[in-house]
Amino acid sequence: MDPAKDTHLKSIGYILWLFGFTGSHRFYYGKPITGILYFFTLGLLFI
Repeated sequence: MDPAKDTHLKSIGYILWLFGFTGSHRFYYGKPITGILYFFTLGLLFI
């Protein structure tokens, strides 16, 4: 991945990943479908 085209900070992504059961990291990186899936299944733990 080209660092010049990177629009999201990795540090923010990792911080949001710590709260991954909410799906916030998926929303941050522009993947709302999987973000919703993570949100409603508590990080895919309750599938």
